[in-house]
Amino acid sequence: RLMKLLRPIAPAIHLRLVACPRDGTDADLLLHSCTPEGPVPEAKETVAGPDSDVHNLKLGNQTILIVEPTMKRLYALLERLAPSDIALLIQGETGCGKELAASAVHHFSKRKDRPLVAVNCAALPENLAESELFGHERGAFSGAVTSKPGLFETANGGTLFLDEIGELS
Repeated sequence: RLMKLLRPIAPAIHLRLVACPRDGTDADLLLHSCTPEGPVPEAKETVAGPDSDVHNLKLGNQTILIVEPTMKRLYALLERLAPSDIALLIQGETGCGKELAASAVHHFSKRKDRPLVAVNCAALPENLAESELFGHERGAFSGAVTSKPGLFETANGGTLFLDEIGELS
């Protein structure tokens, strides 16, 4: 019906319906799928469909379902990196799964029996950030009626995940 209405005012109009993940999993591929040429044939391999190979990754009490080949390669890389003692910087947009990646590193590491402490640094008030991260002794400031271990001490021997660390002053 839409084509019938638009054809008199735009005779060269084309209408295509694309859906994620069937026709693509990123904006560029979806936009290209809308063109008369259609989807790029080699891109079809990266599209998650009903017959896709789903990998279930069990991390403690949670399970991550991984479909995309890129994510499978990422988690394989995290598994290879985890046994080392190097510090990792995990970057990505909000909601892309940085905390899940940190959880995977912790789970694959020799530290997995020790605590995994995740803290959203954006939620720490600026005047309390130092006390939360490094702890304080009783009487260190007004209101400090007891000693409190910091998050670094709490995670000692385990993993400390500092989410949104760029928000700290």
